[in-house]
Amino acid sequence: MYFRELCCLCCFAQVSSPQLTLWLGLEVIQVTLDTRLTWSPHIAQVRKRTAQRMGMLGPFLNRKSDLSVRNGVLLYKQLIRSMMDYACPAWRSAARSHVRRLEVLQSKCLRLAAGAPWYVSNRQIHEGLGVPLFANHIRALTASFDSKLADMKNPLVRQLGRYADRGMIPSPEA
Repeated sequence: MYFRELCCLCCFAQVSSPQLTLWLGLEVIQVTLDTRLTWSPHIAQVRKRTAQRMGMLGPFLNRKSDLSVRNGVLLYKQLIRSMMDYACPAWRSAARSHVRRLEVLQSKCLRLAAGAPWYVSNRQIHEGLGVPLFANHIRALTASFDSKLADMKNPLVRQLGRYADRGMIPSPEA
């Protein structure tokens, strides 16, 4: 049985049977879906996992560590950002407030890696380290994803690239 048919059967069973309750969320390959596709549960789960991983990397990223800033940023990019941007083409329509929550975690991690004091702005940290804001990073990843869809042979997959970004992820000008 194909995965799509299995999901359709599960949804049908939930709706047609009064004994079964509706699921509030479904997690498929570490992407949490809710009934209204607001992406709020997924973003909350990503924030939780990111905070846990930042706690584990705390001894390497703190000011007293002998790790260089360059290696701290590399740790961020490899172990934290990769987890944060997983499946971002799917949740690119998330509200700005949700993406902003992930940007806060990004700024915290970069501030730890750089050993920057509280009075240095996040913009200065990002520019100094050469790391784009998370919303811009997501925009670049989804643009790359969409450009690769045009080369696919399957017409249904090619249509995925016609997704219109409704401006939910703020542009750099905003």
